[in-house]
Amino acid sequence: MIGILLLVILTWVGCSNSPEPRTFPVSGIVTLDGVPLKGVAVMFQPEQGGSFGIGISDSAGRFKITTFELDDGAIPGNHGVIIQKDTASFDATSEGNNDGQKIPPRYGKAETSGLQVEVSSEIQDLELKLTTN
Repeated sequence: MIGILLLVILTWVGCSNSPEPRTFPVSGIVTLDGVPLKGVAVMFQPEQGGSFGIGISDSAGRFKITTFELDDGAIPGNHGVIIQKDTASFDATSEGNNDGQKIPPRYGKAETSGLQVEVSSEIQDLELKLTTN
């Protein structure tokens, strides 16, 4: 589902005639209770509106954000962060990532995740620490 969403977003943005806003590289690691999360969608929702950035974590929990072109990063400004399992990576019986970790529902919306990131030219490597409590 998230994979399809990413494809639709990138196709829609690619069809636009207006120039793409500048982006800055964003990468990092996402963990749940200190354990890297594999195969989750990490989405950056700009607070001022505009194009979402999205990345899928690898087996070590590492991700790179894509907005317009592969791994180009996110547009500058403040972003709410959304973390959801990438349903395209799992079979229908999966309860989370391959290690059976289940992501708390609060991380599924920018308004409730408590995760905020300011994207600028100085951003380096992020550590998104999720907790079950």
